[in-house]
Amino acid sequence: MGKDLPYFPFYPMDFTSDGKVEVMSTLEVGAYWLLICKAWHETPPGSVPDDDYILARWARLTEDQWSQARDRVLACWALRSGRWFQPRLVKEYEAIARKRNVLSDAGKRGVEAKKNKGGLRVAQASLKQSESESDTDKYIDDHHAGEAERPKTVLSVLMGFGFSAGWCSQKARVFAHLTPDRVELICQHVRDKYPGRTLNDWAALTHTALNDSWVVQDVGAAQKAAEAIQAKHKEETDAALMRGIEEAQARRGRRSA
Repeated sequence: MGKDLPYFPFYPMDFTSDGKVEVMSTLEVGAYWLLICKAWHETPPGSVPDDDYILARWARLTEDQWSQARDRVLACWALRSGRWFQPRLVKEYEAIARKRNVLSDAGKRGVEAKKNKGGLRVAQASLKQSESESDTDKYIDDHHAGEAERPKTVLSVLMGFGFSAGWCSQKARVFAHLTPDRVELICQHVRDKYPGRTLNDWAALTHTALNDSWVVQDVGAAQKAAEAIQAKHKEETDAALMRGIEEAQARRGRRSA
């Protein structure tokens, strides 16, 4: 059970950038988080019962509130054998449990090897092996196990540069017309051009750079449109001039006849 593990790792960037969490209201995020905390201590770990009354109570919502929030909150879970499982939570629990078991076994082997002073080396080697096998200490971006790698978006690019989730969400909507690659190029250019600045400074400079890029694109489009109009006008003018010359030549021909 998870009761012998009073903590679990939490990755803020993974949590706030997850698409299913981003569509939740504040009330729904709170309900989701409370269920995650309850699931950690349940049996099996990382799961909650498929019982709307219990889930509403654990989420501290009324039945009406739960009925409205249920689909979005449980979108992050998978139903199996009458219980809702949170895939990422299950994965983190298994990683921590595996590490604890390896440390326990290493300690026992260390005691046995104490006579030849190899106990410490055995424990360290076992711990290193465990850490190499575990995904817990890696920064991963698969909030749900088995989920396909997410495509690059303007939001994910901005989040990758360490800006706050609220700021990134707002700018992702404002500059949705820009491609993720262009946004990434602009963000990196700002960092390279203004090294050593604070994150707030970078945020302001990045906004200006993104806005300038927008303006440049609009100006370029307007210039192309103007050039197209001028080209069309020139063609029409040249055609009218040629018709005038041909008509004048025809009149002279008639007079001479």
